[in-house]
Amino acid sequence: MNSKEFRRWLRQNATFSEMRLWSGIRKRQIMNKKFRRQHGINNYIVDFYCAELKLILEVDGNHHDDIIVSENDFLRDQELEKLGCHVLRIDAIELKDNYDQVIHEIELKIVELENEAI
Repeated sequence: MNSKEFRRWLRQNATFSEMRLWSGIRKRQIMNKKFRRQHGINNYIVDFYCAELKLILEVDGNHHDDIIVSENDFLRDQELEKLGCHVLRIDAIELKDNYDQVIHEIELKIVELENEAI
């Protein structure tokens, strides 16, 4: 399966948390910013990406608590940041339990990035 097919498969098999977040950020619903799902950046596939701000949203399930997965996430984030991207990790449980707060955190990150650009 090539990268494009794999990204399509990921979109079709999204987790509940990914679908919940997507329903709130798609179609420029959050501060008029366009997000893409399962976007490829170099050798990585990120959950959600806003090209205008180079903002990556990653939804982390409980398997990200594993020390090896956590270390891989850290190294991946460093590589993406070297490319000028900004990674915001979102806990899937937090998204489920405190949806409005997560959306607010994303809005704060957007404001922060817009202010940095001035």
